[in-house]
Amino acid sequence: MQSNNYIQAVAELKEAIKLDPHSSTIYALLGLAYLKQNQLGMGRTYIKKAMELDPKNPLAIESKNELNKAIGGSQQTTYQKNPSQDNSGDKKGGGFFGGLFGGKKK
Repeated sequence: MQSNNYIQAVAELKEAIKLDPHSSTIYALLGLAYLKQNQLGMGRTYIKKAMELDPKNPLAIESKNELNKAIGGSQQTTYQKNPSQDNSGDKKGGGFFGGLFGGKKK
């Protein structure tokens, strides 16, 4: 990682996980390597695992802070419908082709 070869670092850290699957430090480093490659989802996964294994590990804490910086203010928020705007129960016809194909059979 010091030479900014993050692809090689990921490969080596995955091998290290096979040798020591309970190392919070390895998971934190792997998460950081993914963050440096702008792979936030993978980075988040490994950093979360590092924090689960040892929440007091300084490297895990640092990687968590880096993740928060990378996400920044663009943290995804869940979109919730306003119940007053949900008319799905009131609609008749069944969608786009409902008027053509969803009519009553006579």
